[in-house]
Amino acid sequence: MTAEYTSPDPGDPTALEADFRELARVLDRLNEDSGARLEHADDDLAALELLFDLREALGKLRDITAAVEATAAQRMRGPVTAWPGFIAERKGGTTNHKWDDKEVAWSLLLPLATDSNGEVDDSAADMIAQVRDRILDCASISYWRVGALKTAGVPDPYRFRTSEKGRYTVHVKRAAEEMAV
Repeated sequence: MTAEYTSPDPGDPTALEADFRELARVLDRLNEDSGARLEHADDDLAALELLFDLREALGKLRDITAAVEATAAQRMRGPVTAWPGFIAERKGGTTNHKWDDKEVAWSLLLPLATDSNGEVDDSAADMIAQVRDRILDCASISYWRVGALKTAGVPDPYRFRTSEKGRYTVHVKRAAEEMAV
């Protein structure tokens, strides 16, 4: 598993070196006269160019960070690595890719068309299906609240969701002894 990375090959040291050179170029441009450009600007162009340069530098730094993090995650021998003053922990995330919105909505609404004997009123079910489709055509649902679905009587809401293992992340922090000093 590797981090998302925009360079051609995140495992290629020359690609990473090129990214570092590009970041250095952008930072040099920022360092040259950014304060003067912003202070003595007659219009908004200097501020907009500075904003562009800053965002370009941040994007490049994110690319480099992702590549180094992917490499670190692959090379760690175990889930935790400690060295004097620091501790690193590798964690694997779960990426939820897609909810089946129609089925989730149907499981929420179908009880409205069901009588106390468990019989479904077909005309009510047809109307509910039309309402569901109309709402979902207009809505952009990025996630469903699992606790709320369970409270509403939807058994095992996870059956409506596909997920797969995401990329590894590495959390590096100072060791506890260092933080206490």
